[in-house]
Amino acid sequence: MSKPVPITDPLALTWIEHQKREHIPPNTVLRRTATLRSVGSAGTATREDIEAWWATRRDLSPATRSNDLANLRAFYKWCRRWEHRDDDPTAGSIRAIIGPSGATAGTTSLRALRQQSNTAVINAASIKALIGLTINLAQLVIDDAQATRKVARQTLRLARLATGDHSTADVGTDV
Repeated sequence: MSKPVPITDPLALTWIEHQKREHIPPNTVLRRTATLRSVGSAGTATREDIEAWWATRRDLSPATRSNDLANLRAFYKWCRRWEHRDDDPTAGSIRAIIGPSGATAGTTSLRALRQQSNTAVINAASIKALIGLTINLAQLVIDDAQATRKVARQTLRLARLATGDHSTADVGTDV
């Protein structure tokens, strides 16, 4: 059995270390590391790179593909939260083609479905993609609102502590 190829992407290495410091279960960290290793340079990957990676996963079970996609989306969510990246190359096209319970609805992207002549398939895929993008956008809004509330609570705590008001420093929990 050969040794796994080491990860050289600095952003991926930083995320792996962050997970260890946050006491993420070791098996989860190992699985996420394996996913990042399979992508290559996830920290600088484009949507096209991710779609090409996704195409190489076709022979894997739907559960494995879904887990790999969830691992990659967790990485890009962390990247956005900590302002390492402004984008999420997994948003949209990949999410739109995995379908319910990980069943594929296309090959590598919606572009492949649009090349088919069946209008109903094209319309269904486009609607599915629109719904997926809407859900992704709603999640981003929720994440941003949670981060804003967290910063506001922390600022209020610091202001109260700075003024010597130790009795009312608790303004809620950071979720």
